Amino acid sequence: MAYVDLSKLYSGPLPDVHVAKPPPPSPMLAMQPTYCPCCCTQYLYNPDYTLGVCPNCTSSGPVAVSQGQPPLGLYDKSDSVFTDSFMMTDMLHVVNDVLREQDDKLREFPISESHQNGTVLHKPVLCSCGQEISCYCTECGLSYCGDCVVPHKQDPSTMHHQIIVAPRSFKQYIGIKHQPVSKRLYSTSFDESDYRICEQHKDEKVSFFCEACTVVVCRLCAATKHQQHNCMTLQQAYVHFRPTVEELMGKTHVEINMLDLSFDASEKMMHNVTRNKDKAIADIKKVFQAHREAVTQRENEVIEQVVSIASVRLESLKKEKEKIESNLSSFKNLSSIAEKALKDGDKGQILVSHLTLSKKLHKCLSVAFGRNPIEDDSFVVKSNDESAQEALKSLCLLTTAPYPALCTAVGEGLHHPRVNRLCTVVLCTKDRAGQACLEGGERLFVQLKSVSGGTLLPVDIRDNQDGSYSINFRPHVKGEHQLVIAIRGQHIQGSPFTLLVDGGREYGRFGHMSHAFGSEGSEGGQFCRPWGIAADQHGNIIIGDRSNHRIQVFDLNGKFKHSFGTEGIRPGQFNRPAGVAVTREGSIVVADKDNHRIQVMGIDGTFLFMFGSKGGNDGQMIYPYDVAVHKVDGRIAVTDTGNHRLLIFSYDGILLGKFGYKGYLCGHFDSPRGIAFNDDGHIIVSDFNVHHILVIHPDGTTARILGMQGSGNGQFMRPQGIAVDYMGNFIIADTRNNRIVIMHPSGHFIAKFGVPGTGPGQFDRPTSVAVLPDGRIAIVDFGNSRIQIF
Repeated sequence: MAYVDLSKLYSGPLPDVHVAKPPPPSPMLAMQPTYCPCCCTQYLYNPDYTLGVCPNCTSSGPVAVSQGQPPLGLYDKSDSVFTDSFMMTDMLHVVNDVLREQDDKLREFPISESHQNGTVLHKPVLCSCGQEISCYCTECGLSYCGDCVVPHKQDPSTMHHQIIVAPRSFKQYIGIKHQPVSKRLYSTSFDESDYRICEQHKDEKVSFFCEACTVVVCRLCAATKHQQHNCMTLQQAYVHFRPTVEELMGKTHVEINMLDLSFDASEKMMHNVTRNKDKAIADIKKVFQAHREAVTQRENEVIEQVVSIASVRLESLKKEKEKIESNLSSFKNLSSIAEKALKDGDKGQILVSHLTLSKKLHKCLSVAFGRNPIEDDSFVVKSNDESAQEALKSLCLLTTAPYPALCTAVGEGLHHPRVNRLCTVVLCTKDRAGQACLEGGERLFVQLKSVSGGTLLPVDIRDNQDGSYSINFRPHVKGEHQLVIAIRGQHIQGSPFTLLVDGGREYGRFGHMSHAFGSEGSEGGQFCRPWGIAADQHGNIIIGDRSNHRIQVFDLNGKFKHSFGTEGIRPGQFNRPAGVAVTREGSIVVADKDNHRIQVMGIDGTFLFMFGSKGGNDGQMIYPYDVAVHKVDGRIAVTDTGNHRLLIFSYDGILLGKFGYKGYLCGHFDSPRGIAFNDDGHIIVSDFNVHHILVIHPDGTTARILGMQGSGNGQFMRPQGIAVDYMGNFIIADTRNNRIVIMHPSGHFIAKFGVPGTGPGQFDRPTSVAVLPDGRIAIVDFGNSRIQIF
């Protein structure tokens, strides 16, 4: 049997409690000290308060509380063990006063008005032996400690009962059973009639809230199914979550106001769309009506032209007809006279007829070419359909603003951003119909932020005036960044983008070859004296297969994809092609060396255009070895090796300038070979015969020399191909030293690797290098007819 412990009667929100039959009368009851309501109040509020001899006991009815043993509890006054001086109501008044002071914390605390069953409400905490309860029998509805539950399980009549071991947070509540009540002692904001009945336990009402499952449960569910979860009473949940709900309600009201504004804006936009649609239709009809009138006018003009020509022809034919009729009548008359003279034998008339007919016939024969009609009947109408269709397409153009959800962003800046490297993202806009926008002028919102530090990075936006926008930025730290691109407050497709900025390669452990591909031959994937190499952002590796007079394309793993080109001088044919480069659009620029020209091809081998010819004049070249493309403006730089100079062309092949002439000083060239742009616009050139690197300022007015002849660190022996890594370092093919050298832009030596040979990591005159999108370095091993990737 469980008892009520006054020290725990008030300890937070109280659940409903069940009624229990009091124990039989104890002979020690008359000897128990009694206490007044004042003492009980102190005891309820202060668990450390010790109940001693109450000075007011003689004036107030006592409440029996046992000392030195488990409390006997609150009993029904009708029991014979209590005397009239046992004032049960005084204790109830104390409890009631305490509960009323907890207006916002307690839920209803019912007490039965009927005592016919000899029970009274209580909150079990201790077992009858005085120990803390830890088990609950679902059959008997009683609580037990660990010791008392053992004989309960051994009793043959109760051994099959289900025993629940309660978690610590529910030990003070197990055994509590809801019972109907007829009177409320105290009421709060909760109404017990609102509590639902548990679906699993039909005689139980839900009285707890499981925070993990976010469901309300009954006491049995809380002690079994949810015993490992954090559960609380409904009143506790109410007190706990009410501030949060109020805060959420405040935010909800703000959101409602924003949605109202958005609704009004959408409604207004619908009205504007309908209005502007009608206006656009009216404008289109006006345009076509004007052109329709012009077409009708042109139609009438052509018809009038036909009528005029026909009238002139008819008038001419009429006169011709009259003349013919006159001649015909004259010949008939002369013929009749001559026939009559011959018949009559009139010699004089015969002579006259002879003269007249001769003269007449001679005249007619002299103009015999005019016997056919002088006019013709041709009226040929040419519709010129092709030109008309082209004119119709451009007759009325409809342009609308970009639709953010259909606009896309592309570029290496999204996939391979690098620290301290200029990264570019190209925004391609489309309208609501999915058609590419052809005009610029749209206001963009672009934000780049470092996720770890929350720092905003500067971003440069360039309007290309063709519906595309170039977004340039330079990350300063590695790690995750967030790029937001929005149009009119709406994200474009894929925004916000997560960028993983790479910190670049560590060259301390550099030199381990990941794999190689290629061998000597003329089949697909084989090479004959390869020279140039480049890589695009789509994962293609492009090789200038020089002595096979072709270009080959591989994937990043060295798998052959396709090749194009044959030996010749026609467009799309090559004669010992050397250097290759890739434009930002993905086209391939080829130094067609022995044809003394530059060809621009599609990745599939489609010929696009070419420029240059053999010679030393402007725009001409002799044995161009290498090409480089500026990643921002598309400028094409060419090493005009035979003329000892560099040539700079626009992206479409128009000569912009030239630099250098034969010599050995700074700004002079003997045999320029490899060439590259860095992100700052500097041009880096290798001079093959003087064994150094020349770095030219973007304005072309100054330059500086790096390196000298030799095999030590920072020295070169006939350097050729050059690439710039994502950190701005120069990667140089030191051909005759059979190695690769990495150098800082300042000229400081960083690393080198490679030795002569045919094995992995060994070289036979490396000629060109390229940095792949993933940061690896691909090298043309010229003498070994292969490509090695590090």
